Amino acid sequence: MIELHGIRKTFSTGGKTVEVLKGIDLSVQKGEVFGLIGRSGAGKSTLLRIINLLERPTAGRVVVDGVELTALSERELRRARQRIGMVFQHFHLLWSRTVRENIALPLEIAGVPKREIRQRVDELVELVGLTERADAYPSQLSGGQKQRVGIARALANRPHVLLCDEATSALDPETTDQILDLLRSINRRFGLTVVLVTHEMDVIQAVCDRVAVMEGGRIVEVGPVAEVVARPQTETARRFLQQGRAGQRGAYVSAFSEESKPVAAQASGVRAPRAAAETAEAYLRLDLAGITAPVVEEAIRRYAADIRLCEGSLAEGPDGVRGALVVRVAGTPEEIQAVTDYWKAAGVNVTAVAPVAERGVRA
Repeated sequence: MIELHGIRKTFSTGGKTVEVLKGIDLSVQKGEVFGLIGRSGAGKSTLLRIINLLERPTAGRVVVDGVELTALSERELRRARQRIGMVFQHFHLLWSRTVRENIALPLEIAGVPKREIRQRVDELVELVGLTERADAYPSQLSGGQKQRVGIARALANRPHVLLCDEATSALDPETTDQILDLLRSINRRFGLTVVLVTHEMDVIQAVCDRVAVMEGGRIVEVGPVAEVVARPQTETARRFLQQGRAGQRGAYVSAFSEESKPVAAQASGVRAPRAAAETAEAYLRLDLAGITAPVVEEAIRRYAADIRLCEGSLAEGPDGVRGALVVRVAGTPEEIQAVTDYWKAAGVNVTAVAPVAERGVRA
């Protein structure tokens, strides 16, 4: 759906040339929600704007839906942009226009007949849940409602691609979750390809299928969200994951130390101590991508082994739980094997790892 080849972008400022994007190759598949994450200045918003040529690349090719945009005339490009919607961080609504009138604007510019405009606007107002606010002005709307208008306006021309530039950064956590749910619903309902720029890993985990991590004008890591969360390959990705764990949103599991109170004791009471000679222990990494059943809690209820969480993070994604945990399982060898077999049968990827203390992990 979207192909970027050798994208470079330089800006001249103060007599100096600054290279913002440094040879980026990227492919976004049709119908997926694709995230671009990076710190301020990483180049993610510039890259997003290059997809619809609001910024022209200094070098490279942009192909969207089989059309090479970088080869089009200005007239052809204006026509092609009608199939690429864009949602902005600060809404960019016209304050003198009502909700209906803001949504209608791109249709008016495209020369759509008035009757068709009214019908399309009615559909979109209902889609984004603003039927009762359709005649209100932006000054009468909350931040979340304004962003809903922005999304409806971006969908007016029935685009194939929706670009979202920090679309939730100006919103509170609860409203952010609502907007992300709306975007995912639109993606599933219409098969729309969505590219979403953010600096929050929470947002990526909540809604995206794949993610590209950007640093210094380059893509340093790209892959399915579940894999990047479970096995980050770069320090940049690990840093964003750690920031997510420290945040207030998302269903994250905090890091635990080896001395943490056993989860088993919290769940079902403290079990009777065993003689040291009877016990063994194993440290297991549980990759839980796509697992919907509460497999850790169920193992605690079913088996006599002592199960403790050591580290990891989990978040609810569109296809179930995403993330990984490292757990310490103590008991007889038979009890440890029973728990391991249960998790594997439930579809969990179970890997033996070194003890937390030996790996130098900080709680």
